[in-house]
Amino acid sequence: MKRMAHGLALIMVTGVLLGHSSQALAQGRLQLDSALERIEFVLDAVPYQILLPRGCQLEHRNAPGCVKIWHPRSRRSMTFLELCSAPGAILGAYARQATLSNGARVRYIIDYDIGGGSGGTEGELKGQLDLGAKVFALSCRDQGEWRTRPDWCVQYLRYLKVQERH
Repeated sequence: MKRMAHGLALIMVTGVLLGHSSQALAQGRLQLDSALERIEFVLDAVPYQILLPRGCQLEHRNAPGCVKIWHPRSRRSMTFLELCSAPGAILGAYARQATLSNGARVRYIIDYDIGGGSGGTEGELKGQLDLGAKVFALSCRDQGEWRTRPDWCVQYLRYLKVQERH
């Protein structure tokens, strides 16, 4: 009887711990999702959407065929993501590449010091993003007094997709 009571107590404790773990995981996911917001834009008459940190600003006065999205911390620094339509493969030697969870393939190089200004040194990621049959020229910048992280945008490119029309 004592052994059975001990077994039941272990099962109850395990259930409580699993319940708390699931709740913590769900809260972690919720925090991640609540820290992001959907940005919608159109390039070459195709509507796209991407999830980026809350407070990003889409620049409407940009070059035709391009979209520039400013990171929330860009109020004092040059921190942005720029995508431009490209007619085909972009020539260049890329030191890094990745296939993202949305199926996109990104190839890029990084220069951690392209100059600077009052906000510190600027770094730039330049490359190519292939999303389905569409090719984009990719540029991502970051500026900081202590270090630059121009690859900040790569983690968000997995959220880029063609927006479904309703």
